[in-house]
Amino acid sequence: TETVAREQTGRGGVPWENCAVDGTCITSGEVAAIANLREAVARISFQSDGVYYACSATLIADNARSGTPYLLTAEHCLATQAAANTLVAYFDFRTSSCNGTAPATDDVPQVNGADLLAFGETSDVTLLRLDGLPTGQVYFMGWTTEDPTSGTIMHSLTHPAGRPQRYAAHSLIAPGDPTACSLIPQDHYHYGALVDGSTTSGSSGGGHIVDVDGGLLVGQHKGFCSPVPIEDIDLCDPTTFDALIGAMSYGHPLLEPWLGSPVSTPVFEDGFESGSTTNWTTAIP
Repeated sequence: TETVAREQTGRGGVPWENCAVDGTCITSGEVAAIANLREAVARISFQSDGVYYACSATLIADNARSGTPYLLTAEHCLATQAAANTLVAYFDFRTSSCNGTAPATDDVPQVNGADLLAFGETSDVTLLRLDGLPTGQVYFMGWTTEDPTSGTIMHSLTHPAGRPQRYAAHSLIAPGDPTACSLIPQDHYHYGALVDGSTTSGSSGGGHIVDVDGGLLVGQHKGFCSPVPIEDIDLCDPTTFDALIGAMSYGHPLLEPWLGSPVSTPVFEDGFESGSTTNWTTAIP
């Protein structure tokens, strides 16, 4: 069969909801950085050529800890200032308890408008500067340009189909692995095998972190790459697709004028991470 690659669409043999995991159900015992990630994730809505779209995005720290509201998302979501002018970023859009009630988007903190700072198609990355910060608690995720090694778990909270935060975990597939989908260059993307949860349309742009030093972003969600026809893709079956995550290691040069150069490099080894990059993260009460 012909290999296909595209942004996440939600089409496939089994609906993504069949394996969806409410992000509020994930505890700090399972993912130490989950509380930080909850406060950094936004559902973004915007208009382009008269059509409204929704994606996911993540507040990201600069290494000066300036508190500037930089927001990381995907280039295929948003790559024009006209669209950024219409952007609304909704924060804390999550259920009140595990599998509990979802709030109305009008009832959560939101920010209108953003400046488009940088975008790149080859790693599907866009960096925005919001016109302000949302009310309440927010968190700026740290980041690393060090590529995780094979088997490292990458965690995400995104807004699939515009829903409240949903959790997914992917195990990194090493570059050159013969089982990986090969259509898109692996030096531009991290390939991930689904371990838990699910993603679909609307998850695009959401950050993937490794669970170290408060959570470090290693890339943003693009979609999937699959060796099977679109109608045979099962978004709950990792044998039918690989997740595509734009690699921070590749996209960082575009972002460096705003985020700064890496000041320390965490070590990734055998799926366990260590290092000290606490000056890349900051919380604003």
